[in-house]
Amino acid sequence: DVGSVVLRHELGTTDLVRADILASPSPEDCRDLARRLRAKKVELASTRHELAAETRAHYAVGRDAEALSGTERLRAIDRELGLTEDALDRLYDLLHPGAERRRGKRTRAACLDIATRRLEAVRAALVNAGIAPDRIDVRRPRFEVGERADGAIHVVPKRRP
Repeated sequence: DVGSVVLRHELGTTDLVRADILASPSPEDCRDLARRLRAKKVELASTRHELAAETRAHYAVGRDAEALSGTERLRAIDRELGLTEDALDRLYDLLHPGAERRRGKRTRAACLDIATRRLEAVRAALVNAGIAPDRIDVRRPRFEVGERADGAIHVVPKRRP
C-alpha cells in the first residue's frame, strides 16, 4: 500500500540554457522590454486615474457596491504598477556595468524557479487527480543539472511503514 509520493526535480541541460537566456537577456532585449514596460506603466497610470475619479464619484453619490468594486480594481492596478516598477528596476540593473558578473547567480535562481514551478504544477495535478495534499512530499529543488536534455519530475511512491 502506497502511503504517499515524493516529488523530486531534475534539471536538464536545456533548462540551464533557457534559464540563462531568460535571466540575462541581451542589452537590446532589455531596452526593448523596458520600453514596453514603460508604455504599460503609462497605460496603467491613465486607467488608474480615470478609475479613481469614477470611484470617488460613486462614493460621493452613495453607490457603495460600485465604489467598493472600483476600490478593488484600483488595488489590482496598484499591484500591477508595483510589479511593473519592480520589473523595470531589474531590467535597469541588467544594464549597469558589472551586471555580467552576476549572470551565474541569476541563471541559478531562474533554474530553481523553473524547478519550483514544475513541482507545483505536478503537485496540483496529483491533488486534482484525488491524492490528498498531505500525502505529497515535495522536495526542495536543488541546482544540480542532470545528464538528460529535458528536465524531469520524479514521482517516487513511499510505502507506509
